Amino acid sequence: MSTVLLYLLKANLVISIFFLAYYCLLRTEKFFRLNRIVLLSAIGLAFLLPLLPSIENATESRLVQSISGLSPLSYWEQPFSKTQDSAAVSTPAQAPLSVKTKNNIFSISQVVDLLEWVYYLVVVVLLLRLLFQIQQVGSIIGRSRRKKKNGIVYCYHEQDLPVFSFFHYLVMNREQYSRAEADQIIAHEQVHIRQVHNFDLLLVEVMHALFWINPLFIGFKRTVKLNLEFIADKAVLDSGADPVSYQYSMLRCLRPSGLPLVNLFASSKIKTRIHMMNKKKSPVRNLYKYTLVLPLLAGSYFIVNPLKARSTPLISHQEAPLPARQELKAFEGYYQSDFNKDSHIQIRASGDQLILKQQWDEREIVFNQQSALEFSTPDKKFPLKFFKNDQGAVVQVLAFNRDHWNKVTNYAPPKYIHLQPEALKLFEGYYQNKRDDGKMMYLQIESIPDGLLFREGWDGREIKFSPKSATEFLGRNGTFSLEFTKDDNGNVTQMLAFHRDLWKKLQDPSAAVIKREIKLEPAQLKALEGEYQMQDGNKIGIKAESEGLVLKQLWDNEVIYLVPFSSTGFFSKERSMALVFKTEKNGVATEFMVDEKDRWTKIKE
Repeated sequence: MSTVLLYLLKANLVISIFFLAYYCLLRTEKFFRLNRIVLLSAIGLAFLLPLLPSIENATESRLVQSISGLSPLSYWEQPFSKTQDSAAVSTPAQAPLSVKTKNNIFSISQVVDLLEWVYYLVVVVLLLRLLFQIQQVGSIIGRSRRKKKNGIVYCYHEQDLPVFSFFHYLVMNREQYSRAEADQIIAHEQVHIRQVHNFDLLLVEVMHALFWINPLFIGFKRTVKLNLEFIADKAVLDSGADPVSYQYSMLRCLRPSGLPLVNLFASSKIKTRIHMMNKKKSPVRNLYKYTLVLPLLAGSYFIVNPLKARSTPLISHQEAPLPARQELKAFEGYYQSDFNKDSHIQIRASGDQLILKQQWDEREIVFNQQSALEFSTPDKKFPLKFFKNDQGAVVQVLAFNRDHWNKVTNYAPPKYIHLQPEALKLFEGYYQNKRDDGKMMYLQIESIPDGLLFREGWDGREIKFSPKSATEFLGRNGTFSLEFTKDDNGNVTQMLAFHRDLWKKLQDPSAAVIKREIKLEPAQLKALEGEYQMQDGNKIGIKAESEGLVLKQLWDNEVIYLVPFSSTGFFSKERSMALVFKTEKNGVATEFMVDEKDRWTKIKE
């Protein structure tokens, strides 16, 4: 689920809470004067409260937030850290070999994505309907005879329509009403016009379009509209109008209307309005409504963001206060990635600190204790949170508030074997996989001394693999697995990557598309230099160097080297990512796309 949709759903919950408060206060006379303040406060807090946890997390790595497109692996592509005390993003796991193993399985993520698009589609339809309704009202006003007086435009027509107002326009058929009725109607609509009640109606309609999934919003719209009528009725009666005559005028003028965006003198809630006019004032009686509303509003933040939880592990635990010196031996051991079964880390105690060792590159990271089960690097950028089972034994650690690692007792470093060159040549060839969007992906495998060379067709990156058995290979220091399948004749037919991504071996290699490194002239590379920016404000710099380009992330100064596979296409040999530039006729770049999804626009000098 995207951040935008999750944000809207949280805001939707806050709006529901405020609707209950709004309804409780509806018939409280003092509430009339607070109508717009309460309404705007409800909407403002609905959009603000879900943002508060994001404000707290604003110091997290900018790589995940803005340049995830530079690597289809997202944070799985990166190691825990690049130096001993500087955390990067997360754990290595897999190259983007495929999206799924079995093409006939409709994954949960696909269902969520589909529902998200349906949500946005309904929002667009409702907003278009709102524009049509505004155009419909404007058409009626445009066909009327208009006369402006005291800032109000009186629009007269001969149609069989009820009297209504829309911002500073008052629309009516004078022939349908007596002089006394017309005066009362005009007095009522003037209140709507001077207090700009159509602003409230339009605001609620827009909110309904954004939060259409909330069934309470239909009642919310009716409640806001009814309260606006209460305000206008009270203003007319306070000016000295006869209540009985005024109420009879409302009954005589009642007729249906298909215009939801306007203020109507005679609406369908006449009985409720008349009851409100005849109601005796009782401030003490209404006091209980305020006592009910205040805790509702105060508790809305905790309902939307319970305990500011960022992740919910499967294993529950109870925190204990940090002793003077925590016994750290209980945390020692090997942990296996929940996402990639070939990735392991080792944790050992050293004095009052924990040392995390990444088994794939032997880097070590130091952690200081923050609480009984929580640790962090000295710069506070890399948190670890441990979990215990019912017996009190440590069984899991959560890294970066999202990556689960399970403690194992049977870890053994990978062992490799030697295969003869003729045995390795059986695996050579081209392999294909079909992504969810229907696009075919290709890769090439060549034999090398003591292993295989794996070349990704989408970006040209090369990875070396060593044999673990006659049909199993490991790459990337033991974190990237390949398992081959042979037929009865000993011919390789398919390959399984990361224990789940199935690749079929091609019998006709001419169909495979493999990007290979080429050479470009220095002038061609120079034309691509400059600073580029995404919509969120993140910037990168690109410079020509030697036979390729150097990309520098300006928010953290990380450098990525790129080599060309065409005059405008480049890829990284270290990361799984491809860049394609868009150029003018003179060859100067104006923008580039990363993996066909993230657009970076060149900043004009």
